[in-house]
Amino acid sequence: MDYLDGLEALLAGDPERARKRLTPVVEIDPENLGARLALGEALYELDNPAEAHRQHIEAHQVFQAESPSVHLSLSKDLRMAGEHGDAMRHLDKAIEKRPRDEKLLQESWSLREEMGRFEEAFAAGQLLFSKKGSDVHRRRLAQTAAKAGESALRLGKNKDARDWFQKALHLDPENLASRRGSLMLDPAELEAAARYLPEAALLAGVEIATKQAHPERLESKLLSLFPEAECPRCGASRRIENAGPCPACESRQMPTFAGHQGLGRFEDPEALLDEIEENRGWFERLAQRCAAGEPEAKAEIREASGKAVLPLLVVYLAEESGSGREALALLLIELGDRHPEELLSARTWMKESRNKVLDFITGTPNLDRELGVLFRRLGPPALPAFQELLDHGVGLEDPGLRELVIDYFVGLGSLESFEKLAPRYSPVEIVRHLNRVPAMDLVPLIQQMPEGSSFLRDAILMDPNLDHDEALVEALARCDDESVPRFRELWEKAGPSRDLLTGLVALLGRESHVATRARNLLRDHVQDALQFLVAAYADPATANTALPLLEDLLQNTGRDSVRELVRVFGSSPSFSDDRCIQLLAGLPEEAIPEIQAAYENQISLLGKIQSVLFRGRHPRRCLIRALENNPSPRAQEAIQGLARSENDAELGSLIREVLRKKKEGRS
Repeated sequence: MDYLDGLEALLAGDPERARKRLTPVVEIDPENLGARLALGEALYELDNPAEAHRQHIEAHQVFQAESPSVHLSLSKDLRMAGEHGDAMRHLDKAIEKRPRDEKLLQESWSLREEMGRFEEAFAAGQLLFSKKGSDVHRRRLAQTAAKAGESALRLGKNKDARDWFQKALHLDPENLASRRGSLMLDPAELEAAARYLPEAALLAGVEIATKQAHPERLESKLLSLFPEAECPRCGASRRIENAGPCPACESRQMPTFAGHQGLGRFEDPEALLDEIEENRGWFERLAQRCAAGEPEAKAEIREASGKAVLPLLVVYLAEESGSGREALALLLIELGDRHPEELLSARTWMKESRNKVLDFITGTPNLDRELGVLFRRLGPPALPAFQELLDHGVGLEDPGLRELVIDYFVGLGSLESFEKLAPRYSPVEIVRHLNRVPAMDLVPLIQQMPEGSSFLRDAILMDPNLDHDEALVEALARCDDESVPRFRELWEKAGPSRDLLTGLVALLGRESHVATRARNLLRDHVQDALQFLVAAYADPATANTALPLLEDLLQNTGRDSVRELVRVFGSSPSFSDDRCIQLLAGLPEEAIPEIQAAYENQISLLGKIQSVLFRGRHPRRCLIRALENNPSPRAQEAIQGLARSENDAELGSLIREVLRKKKEGRS
């Protein structure tokens, strides 16, 4: 049973529960291969890769397990440790047995790309694309083909490079690397290309192999694009094909450009070429300028659209909290709404490129938890992309992606859309993730709780494991009057929790219509809320507007409130004494015996230690005053009874004085 529970927890994205269930299974039955592999996966998710690898090694070496799952797990371990050759060996063994397994193909694609074996990576990716066929896989396959072309170009294999670039462009006509590579291979096409591709002439100036090794060549190619360059020393024309000295004065100062004052000197030719190519480096620079508050940078990122998402996300995650990070967040949300597939692809790329061990050592925050904040702020334009994920389930085996999908539908705040999660998610999985979401992010969704039975109410809000009473209370405060009975019905069925009652008591200090709602609901549960009502009534920080509502609720409890009110009195006077004395005095006659019993310490509420404290003079003095202020004859009888039993001279004198005043008042 523990084995099945552990597997269910792992599939539902709860690695901690999976670990607890699977550990005893492996201890009792060490040869249970499925349990050992699942335990290894759970340990990975809990950032314990060393222990995960130990489980996989034992499965392979000790128990001679040769299944594809074992080899896949070992391959991931070795890849993370940087042992790519051994990782590929284990992976190939697994693929021999299951040549069309999607997980194996995905890992083979990523691993071979990481090793620079792009042709082999393309073959694995092509098999996966034939099974999946999504736009995300198509664009990624184009990127792999472009990398294979660039690799061939570096080796001087121009024909192979041309073939790879054509494959990439066939998959994705917008693939910039392949467009650039094709132009480099056929300079004769530059003039024609410039008519429909404004940046073509500049793209041709990029040589991948020489960009870093020969910066002076890079500068010379830039210079050749600007014939109006002139020498800053003598003003001579610098229509040249290299960055050599001025032919007139032999100055080696960098040229300036009369018609391009904004361009100035080539102080950073690599940055300039990044701008020309509009590559990731350029967009990261733009994102940094945007975080610094430059409106021009923001406009350029907006214009770049989807291709700016990944670099923008990289800078956002590296940025410290503050106005700069929020500016980047707003841009990411805007672009994510327009290009949700690019945002999902960027997340996949970052997930694959991160090192779990290094993240754990350096304390890097969980990527998906950080992205969840952004995904909850996306709007309706992104809905088709997330709906497609739900409809086809592609990628939803990834626990992190599953959580992000929940984040999106929660943030959307649409009841109709949220309930579409039901076919793909269990209530347990949704509730577990909602407990990690800030309470206020749930309020707009809870406000839409419909009348009667619904997935939101019955499966989610009534789940006892949902730890978000604060969100329920705030939703009650914000909803319209017609929705209030739905909250009453919910709490009648589920029962009020401690946090819920505390939250309702706090609402008594809000706007009048909100306070009235809270009071009406508290009347239904006043006995359960009694201690919280008294605590709020005795609190000097409680708003004055809440006091009449608290008095009304407490007076309606009659004798039951005496025990809690008596606990307010300490061994010395306090701010709340007079307030509680007046409330005790205003209770109906049926409460007087309780006050008298409290005085005589005959109730069992206070234990032996507390009873010693209770016999302090101040609490009894407060009770005498409460009885004094009660005009009923029954109160006077109670005081007379106290006079007969009180042995303390000071308190006895006070009681006699109270009786004398009451007698004089009657006469």
